[in-house]
Amino acid sequence: MDAAEKLAEADRMNNIDVLYELLCSDPFLLESFEQVQFIDTPLHIAASEGCTHFAIEIMSLKPSFCGRLNTNGFSPLDLALRNGHRETVSRLVQFDPDLIRVQGKERITPLHYVAETDDVEFLAEFLLACPASIEDLTIRDETAVHTAVKNGNERAFKVLLGWLQRTENLDILDWKDEAGNTVLHIAASTNQPQVVRRLIKRVYTLNEVNVEGLTAYDIALRLPTESSREIKKVLQKAGVCRSSLLPSVCSKAQFFSSKEYMSQKVVKLHAFLHKGLSEDTRNVLLVVAVLIATASYQAVLSPPGGLYSNDNGKSQGGLSNGQVQMPTNYLNLFLIFNSLAFALSVGMMVLFIQDSLGGALLDLALLFLMFSYFLSMFSISGNTKTGLMSAGGALAIISSLFLFFLIIMPKMWVDAPGMMLLDCLTRRETVSDRMQYRLVAKKYSSLVGHKCKGIHCNDNIGILHNLAFFSE
Repeated sequence: MDAAEKLAEADRMNNIDVLYELLCSDPFLLESFEQVQFIDTPLHIAASEGCTHFAIEIMSLKPSFCGRLNTNGFSPLDLALRNGHRETVSRLVQFDPDLIRVQGKERITPLHYVAETDDVEFLAEFLLACPASIEDLTIRDETAVHTAVKNGNERAFKVLLGWLQRTENLDILDWKDEAGNTVLHIAASTNQPQVVRRLIKRVYTLNEVNVEGLTAYDIALRLPTESSREIKKVLQKAGVCRSSLLPSVCSKAQFFSSKEYMSQKVVKLHAFLHKGLSEDTRNVLLVVAVLIATASYQAVLSPPGGLYSNDNGKSQGGLSNGQVQMPTNYLNLFLIFNSLAFALSVGMMVLFIQDSLGGALLDLALLFLMFSYFLSMFSISGNTKTGLMSAGGALAIISSLFLFFLIIMPKMWVDAPGMMLLDCLTRRETVSDRMQYRLVAKKYSSLVGHKCKGIHCNDNIGILHNLAFFSE
């Protein structure tokens, strides 16, 4: 029996002492397995036999074995999974979570496998151990969600959906396989009304078309009438329609030949502010915006000329206590220009913080700050007609700018040619990257036919990142 056979025997016996005896005799024993591209390494054998300790010892000595495939296209973790050695699987994943992303035969990962077999315990464990594994695709461009729905595994689908929702990664539901089918298409084709009900509440775009130009409703119409009645009703009620009722699709050539509309330029600016600027530059701009907002707010509290004060509480020259001592014409200009400076600086702060953690609370705090600014402005302008007009004009300016920065700009509808550009440049980011931009991507998601003469565009995942290409 040669050294390789002795090692295989020690592997199956889970005998680590024999392993080191063999290494003493031949220190290059494990190196011999590196010379063959596809082979059952000692780690493959240990994993397939459920020899957990031996497998971890081999992983420590030769980490390169972890990502190797055997002649059947299986990794060590694949073999442990398929042979039912659950303890070995858990320990291997604990030792190296990236094993979950090793793509074997047909680029199927362990995550795809547990989604296919409806192993919800390992599915949840894998997602927690390696969140980025949800992005891995098979040779058919299928995610683990595609796999679960395709095999009718509703329990696995619920786990995946719950994880996507809790981690703000629901955009993955809009990813398409090689046939252009989203998860909603798959659910419709396999007649799973319960899955469809859950999807229509969470997917960003309901009327996506596949490579055949079919929506989920078109696919449901092809099913037998009696069995598909419920799913058709669910889709129709959600607003999913036939592809023949949708606007025509814009080609990439049509897009590059089209005019760049203002909405695209605004979104490009938004992208530049989020990614085109370096972190240091953004921090400096944020500090400057805070200083301008502070100075403009303080200017309302202590305006030029000061505030009228009379200990007797009597008015003089039409002025009351707390009213600004400034000629009316100057007061009007002061309030308008100061309000512009305040609103623009607050708007810049909204843009920089809206995708950060707690951004919604900060937006709310800034909104209350705007209200208090208006009250201060109204107080110093007095109750005269001129004062009210000045305060009202300044309020209109503040409200318009704040509305633009907080609501309109983040949620504005981008014209469909612009969305086509995003579609043709889209590349899937890591989970951590998408977490940074998920809110903005969500805000631009359900966009159809604005300023584009009925053009419809699809698949806008990664929108903010791709827009940043034009800003760099």
